Amino acid sequence: MAEIPSNKENEKVRSQWTKQVWLQKGEDLANQQQFEEALLAYEQALLLDPQDALVYHRKGVALGELKRYQEALASFEQALQYDPERLASFLNKGVALARLEQYEEAMQIYEQVLRLDPSNVKAFLNKGDGLYALGQYEEALSAYDQALRLDQEDPEISYNQGVTLTELGRYEEALSAYDQALRLDPDFVFALVNKGFILAELGREEEALLVHDQAKHLDPNNADIYYNQGNILSLLGRYEEALLAYNQAWRLNSNDKKIPYDTGLALDELGRHEEALLAYDRALRLDPDNGSAYKAKGLTLDTLGRYEEALVTYDQALHLAPDDASAYEMKGQALDKLGRYTEAIHAYDQALQYDPTSTVASYNQGVIFQKLEQYEEALLAYDQALRLDPDDVSAYKAKGLVLYKLGRYKEAVHTYEEVFRLDPDDQDVYDMRGEALLALYPNIYFRIPVREEKQEE
Repeated sequence: MAEIPSNKENEKVRSQWTKQVWLQKGEDLANQQQFEEALLAYEQALLLDPQDALVYHRKGVALGELKRYQEALASFEQALQYDPERLASFLNKGVALARLEQYEEAMQIYEQVLRLDPSNVKAFLNKGDGLYALGQYEEALSAYDQALRLDQEDPEISYNQGVTLTELGRYEEALSAYDQALRLDPDFVFALVNKGFILAELGREEEALLVHDQAKHLDPNNADIYYNQGNILSLLGRYEEALLAYNQAWRLNSNDKKIPYDTGLALDELGRHEEALLAYDRALRLDPDNGSAYKAKGLTLDTLGRYEEALVTYDQALHLAPDDASAYEMKGQALDKLGRYTEAIHAYDQALQYDPTSTVASYNQGVIFQKLEQYEEALLAYDQALRLDPDDVSAYKAKGLVLYKLGRYKEAVHTYEEVFRLDPDDQDVYDMRGEALLALYPNIYFRIPVREEKQEE
């Protein structure tokens, strides 16, 4: 005769049954993306069994989906406390650490998983992701290669290889990796978008546009696709079409700080400078630390002849990045146009302090010294520009003129001959050289040969 269970045993059975109901309810809610409600169900299950590793694991997954990574980490640790060999909890603990940017600790977790299970594809994949985040791209590729050897059917592995190869500048290999991901999953939108980027980088812009059209068909509400398409169209000089793409991207995501900045650049190219200013201001409202937007705005103000306002904008850029040589160059140009030559020279000095290879700063200093009739200083500046860029025709012409002003006519002639070597079709330099020759040999007449027309037979 079977023994009748005690009331205590019946209570335990009922608790276990009720816990399973709450666990299942939590999983159902999580599958419906209702993670807050799922958490409440898991908490009910844990009230009935505070040592259930699976419930802690599910709770951690829900917290991760809600981006509450610190709490997720604690939940996975509790799961491992009650089930130290639960690999899924180990892996998700690593993911939570990575989301918290604790990549070194995440690496240790993935290595621990691989010691327990050397064929764990997900561990190799996650390890690769962590190494990528640490900027260790070659090591990341090695991890992805190991994952691929174990599983050749997962498009995410090939995709991640492509992303890493892109960072390494190995574009042809990256293209092959994205193509492999798309063979495994033709609807992999991110792979399509990145493939388009690579094609554009390889100078295959028209193909890139076609790929983005495919991506738009699959995900018509993805702002990044339209934004990237706008950038490609800008590369092709098709700025009106680029604006249409940027505007669509902006309608889909009006919080993306990149879109108004690139919209401004396209508007500037079209000569629509007032609209460009509005776009840069929009970009700066979204991202007040965008030094590039301040510089672009300054250049637009400069184009409009609003030099004082341009100076204010360049100073804002320099407040953000005091060592930005290009901002000092732009500031120097605006000061030059205002006739504030001493300040302009100082701005160029600062540009050269932070970038001693700046031909712009050296050349423009020469121009200002020349305006001030400080010809020896101008000569030094032009010589510096030519040391940096021995093929700078403008610097040779300016140097020749300064030598002429200094009465060093023979050197001026030789300098103009350098221009002939670099640009034989430059007509201005013929006259400049002629004047230098006349000054060098005032009593000699030069006859310019005239070509005789041939008679037709």
